[in-house]
Order: sequence, then C-alpha cells, then structure tokens
Amino acid sequence: MLLALTAVLAVVTVFTSAVLFSRPAAPAMMGWCPMCHGMVSLGPLIGVVVALGVVGLAVVLVLELRSPAKTSVDALNHIGLLEEERRVVRLLSSRGPMTQRDIARELGISRVKAHRVIRQLERRGIVVTAPYGNTKLVSLRGVNV
Repeated sequence: MLLALTAVLAVVTVFTSAVLFSRPAAPAMMGWCPMCHGMVSLGPLIGVVVALGVVGLAVVLVLELRSPAKTSVDALNHIGLLEEERRVVRLLSSRGPMTQRDIARELGISRVKAHRVIRQLERRGIVVTAPYGNTKLVSLRGVNV
C-alpha cells in the first residue's frame, strides 16, 4: 500500500515539477499538450502541488521506516503456502531445527505426510534438511543445521 502511494506521489511531483520548470516553453507546449495547457493556466497552484507531493513523499518515507519489519513467517503467508506448510514453518520458526519425526508428532500428522510437506518446502527453498540418524533434521533456510 505504501509503495503504491509513494509511486503516485512521485509521479505527481515529477510531472508537476517538469511543467513548473518548463514554464518558459509553456506557450509552445500549450498548442499540442492539453494537459500542459491546463496545468500552466493554474499558475502558482503548480508550486503548491509540487510542495504537497514532496511533503507526501516525506511522510510516506517516515511511515515506512517506522513500520515494524515483517517476520519471515508473515512474509511466507503471502507466497501461496498450504495450511500444513504454514504450520511447519511456524513450528520451525518458534522452536528452531527439529527432526521430521518431532514435527509429525507436534502437528499430529503422519510421518509420511510430514515427509511430503517438508519435501515440498525444501523444493521451494524455504527449509533445508540434513540427515540425522534414521530421520532428517529440518530447519528454516538461513538457520544453521
């Protein structure tokens, strides 16, 4: 949302600034650009629009810098994970690396189901696995196994 607002404010600010700074060429532009004709006729209001655009960009920047960063789990909710996959990611996020056997037990699913979900998450690059006895140790990518 903030990104879209930033883009709109930037376009408005750049466009009105261009019209404002091209005022000496305004008579030539008015002949072929109806939008420029309309903006040049606004006169001092163009400066107000530029000022509002700059202030708006500053406000959006401050809001973006003050907003808390999304956790990796929140970000993963937006890439189309299935419910079981989300549950595994949340579990690993809260508890750290776990064996497939422990994941199956904690989530109340079969070991085969846990294996399939973990294999899919591994294919997507979300988790990594390492051999651990007769099972595998699973962790989120970027966390040492």
